[in-house]
Amino acid sequence: MPDLYIKHQASALKGVSTIMDDHQRPLFLLVGSRGLRQDGFSLYQLSGELLGEIKQKSLGFSPSFELFQNGQSIGSLQKIWGVWHEFVYVKNLNWLINRQPPEDLGCLA
Repeated sequence: MPDLYIKHQASALKGVSTIMDDHQRPLFLLVGSRGLRQDGFSLYQLSGELLGEIKQKSLGFSPSFELFQNGQSIGSLQKIWGVWHEFVYVKNLNWLINRQPPEDLGCLA
């Protein structure tokens, strides 16, 4: 699985972030927000094709999210607290998301 990064940029304040590869080439657009129940994100190819969605299911210190592709649930997010880092585990897909970015990039996976 490739390493993917979310580039912090001014448009992120408007709910749009660019997901890049390790060579800083744009691959996807992530659109949306979180914080309120039923908030979420949509993942698009640069061509505009919808690839999937992340929907917030609960509020609180460690809110839960569910992943959807073609309207079907394919996984859920679970935050894991480490000693030095914070991780997010994606159930059903066996992905581990690390929040330890290189320089100005935020690591997605």
